Amino acid sequence: MPLTIDKIKELNRLIDIFFEKVGRKERLSREILKLMDECVIYLYPKIREWLENTREQIARDIKKKILRKSAELTEIRKKSKSEIIVDYVDWEMIEENGKSIIKPAYLNIMERSGNLSRAQARIEASFDVINPLSIKWADKYSSELVTLVGKETKAGLREIVSHGLDKGKTLQHIARDIEATGIGLNEIQTGSLLKYGDFLDAQGLKGKEYLDKFNKYYDRLQKERCELIARTEANRSVNEGYLDSLEGTEYEEVEISSAFDACDECLDMAGHKYTRDEARGLLPKHPRCRCHWIVVPEKRKKPKEPEAEIPEVKLPGWEPAKTTPEAYAFAHRELVKEYGLVDYGRIDMEGINTINEELFRLVKKYNIKVDNLGSAQGLTKRVEYLFRHKTPFSTYAITFYNKAKNQISLGFNEFWWSTSIDRKVLKKSMQKCIETGFHKLATFEGVVSHEYGHVLDITKKVSSQLEVYNYWHDTDKIIIKNTFGDYANQEPAEFFAEAFCNYEAKNLPKKEMGFIANIIKKYILK
Repeated sequence: MPLTIDKIKELNRLIDIFFEKVGRKERLSREILKLMDECVIYLYPKIREWLENTREQIARDIKKKILRKSAELTEIRKKSKSEIIVDYVDWEMIEENGKSIIKPAYLNIMERSGNLSRAQARIEASFDVINPLSIKWADKYSSELVTLVGKETKAGLREIVSHGLDKGKTLQHIARDIEATGIGLNEIQTGSLLKYGDFLDAQGLKGKEYLDKFNKYYDRLQKERCELIARTEANRSVNEGYLDSLEGTEYEEVEISSAFDACDECLDMAGHKYTRDEARGLLPKHPRCRCHWIVVPEKRKKPKEPEAEIPEVKLPGWEPAKTTPEAYAFAHRELVKEYGLVDYGRIDMEGINTINEELFRLVKKYNIKVDNLGSAQGLTKRVEYLFRHKTPFSTYAITFYNKAKNQISLGFNEFWWSTSIDRKVLKKSMQKCIETGFHKLATFEGVVSHEYGHVLDITKKVSSQLEVYNYWHDTDKIIIKNTFGDYANQEPAEFFAEAFCNYEAKNLPKKEMGFIANIIKKYILK
């Protein structure tokens, strides 16, 4: 079946949308990986503090017990000496200390992850981590972590004692070695450290030289253990917080995203989708895993049908002005605030009436006037904060906002508006913008309503509302271009202005007409 021009265009459009969606996933993944790295930096000193406290507690307990009279040892002769040493340590206190450090850290990370999850899912409310689900998880997994690490530390301690006994050392001598050397590592790391100590002995190193090398190697091993725990637990708590924040929302599914340098097992999982309940406990897959969840927007519950558009208002008694003073008097009376300035500069009567009529309709409908009105060049000669401001040649009209005085000035470029010939050139320029997809309207009224959209936005802060920003941020750029014009992709403020002028011209699909109508009702007409 041959490809037609229309089919090729549609195929290209679908390809563009596909790559936009791929780009969205990459952006979400980058945000989460960045958060994970930040959480590792946050968690690492917490883990180090906990393991250092563990080391000090072990050394203190063993020293306290070993230096007591040997009569106390007679009751436990049946145990191996390595078990005797391990039993001297108050492991319950060590676990309580670890839990008091790890649990708040878990909750802190889960809160940050939950807020990121909600931002990515376009949910306005922030995530409250002090909820039964999150607290129960943090309590359970902090207990499991400290128990596991304690078990590994016990195995490492047994390795130290067995090594000392093999060398013919007494328990008192071993206790002094434990206090002076590295403890708090797992069994494999401890074995490696002890072999390195034997190697240094064989080299004939003693005293400070021996201790410097031995302690340097111990610090490296401890750093590796802290980093391993921090990375693994940061991943675990980030992913759990991400899922917790979606509870009770319309998002039903999540998808696994893997880092670019992931292992084969993780790469095989990439792209797999799970319900929130199925996803719990699946990540991390292994120590230092960097796989993470991202929301699946396609699986949101069907949104409520948008409401109908806002009805038009009838303009009582509009008649075009016949003289410039009459046009200026009308603008002073109906369009600008009290003590506002009107100066249309070189714009002729036809141009002034075109602007006044459309602006009059909008002001009557939305009841918001401007502070100053006229040509951009006329205003820059008379308004103090606009004095000698250069209006770009390509600008049809411009909205000035002076934050210090809280004033909005609406100016129309004389180059495009002064005479009927200028306006014909403006019409051709707007038509070219439609052909390229930059704008969707080629009317003078559309330019006026676009700028009035900026007036409404500045007054009511519409584009900074999360609902509007999320729509602009999350919608494919190709879709925005095809619906509102590519100029709407510039920034949220331009998106709302373009959406508003197309809404006023009834130049949008039904769904988007309803969406903009709801935004106007919610944030402007409330």
